[in-house]
Amino acid sequence: MFIIKPHIFNSFPQIVAGVSTKIGHNGEPPYCFNLSLNVDDDITTVLENRKIFFGHLEFKNDEIVYQNQIHSDIITIVESSGNCGESDALITSRFNLALVLTIADCTPIL
Repeated sequence: MFIIKPHIFNSFPQIVAGVSTKIGHNGEPPYCFNLSLNVDDDITTVLENRKIFFGHLEFKNDEIVYQNQIHSDIITIVESSGNCGESDALITSRFNLALVLTIADCTPIL
């Protein structure tokens, strides 16, 4: 599996950032190493892919925040893991909380 780590965070060891590629442990075309539950991929495969990906970044499942991205200007301030509802930006002041963005053809801002 390949994880792309933005170099902009190299001076900040307390920040962990990574972007997955389609190359990974599980998955067949057209989804390959899919981490999204918003397409018609096998849910068991997606959950296993997430476990593998976040494991490489050293995050546990109870440290991950997901959102339902809706192409809006809604920003959600989060303090706990799980799905935080509909928004397109996440902010936290809590340590050890992974803020997850699902990207395809849009450029994320980290």
